[in-house]
Amino acid sequence: MAHDYSFPQELLTLPIADRISYFQQYTMAHPKLLIAAEKLKNAIDDPGFFSLIFLFGPTGVGKTTLLRRITQRLLASFHKEMELDKGFIPIANIEVATPEFSNFDWKDFYLRALGVLQDPCIQLPSYGRITNLKLKTSLEAALKHRRLKVFCLDEAQNLSKVASGRKLRDQTDCIKSLANLTQVKFVLAVA
Repeated sequence: MAHDYSFPQELLTLPIADRISYFQQYTMAHPKLLIAAEKLKNAIDDPGFFSLIFLFGPTGVGKTTLLRRITQRLLASFHKEMELDKGFIPIANIEVATPEFSNFDWKDFYLRALGVLQDPCIQLPSYGRITNLKLKTSLEAALKHRRLKVFCLDEAQNLSKVASGRKLRDQTDCIKSLANLTQVKFVLAVA
């Protein structure tokens, strides 16, 4: 039985650091990952689908790789529109940071999201108080202005780092509200 190995033979002539880098960046397309990618793409493309899409799986199963793959596909499919409108961003990704002091930090979340969207709000002057409400409304405006289709939140389980069960429900309600107000689909990758 003949096997078609697509190992690049020229890699053997490269320096060790380049060979190591090749294998660190190499991703093998597992059949189940391909199926999950297709299901996620269909959920994103379906206009009648819910505004929140949850992607569950244990650490190391390939959720981040799947988000990268979807991002590449969407960017490629909207390439011409992005060339015509330099402000258009069809998809954005952030990693939801683990909170330092047990409770999720919305201000940090909003600032990271605005940073990914390259919003000028993150350049606010240091005088005056920047409230969560101001940052949230700035994020809503940025999501609409950039005409985002999908916003991916990797490590979304960090949203659940709260003091009580009541607050836990509030966390997902905040994301759902963002999705509803902006008509952006949110993909939450949760370990």
